[in-house]
Amino acid sequence: RHLIKNRKTEIYLMNRNESVQSVIRITHNINFPQNDKNIHSAMVMNTILGGGMFRVYQNQHEKKGYTYGVYSSLHPDKLVGNFSVDFSTENSSTHKSIKEVFWELNRIRRLEVEKKELQLAKNYLIGQFSLSLENPETIALFAIRSAIYHLPPDYFQTYIEKINQVSIKDVKKAAQKYIDPTNSNII
Repeated sequence: RHLIKNRKTEIYLMNRNESVQSVIRITHNINFPQNDKNIHSAMVMNTILGGGMFRVYQNQHEKKGYTYGVYSSLHPDKLVGNFSVDFSTENSSTHKSIKEVFWELNRIRRLEVEKKELQLAKNYLIGQFSLSLENPETIALFAIRSAIYHLPPDYFQTYIEKINQVSIKDVKKAAQKYIDPTNSNII
């Protein structure tokens, strides 16, 4: 937990005159172990934001036409977790596209999500989880993750139940805890 310092947003730029598009990652480290008590709320929140074809995608691709794909990810880890948003856009749209991502990051922290968004995200996560059970490797990965991260014995058996318990207020709390637009690296 001591590895994350409070600081401000920083920009790291590599200019390539011959490039016709910008490849962008907005990222920051978070205290987010796999056994975090808020992991299910955080996963639902990230799915609504951009872990599927949701808010950042709808904004950047469908409404603005800035990019073909933009996705957010939330990665737990034993030491330091990570949140990021990744996308590519035409050079002329770079500034506007980054601005829209930050608008979405602030919006999910500030406002409660809609009931419909919440249910879509839950359905998506439960569907992904259910499909993963068709792969024999999944059970082995569950055992490995349980051992490495010291997960409760029923962690995977109660996954669907815990996803279904996530409320609108839980999503907002997770966004406020794990997304920090003022402490990001723009690469």
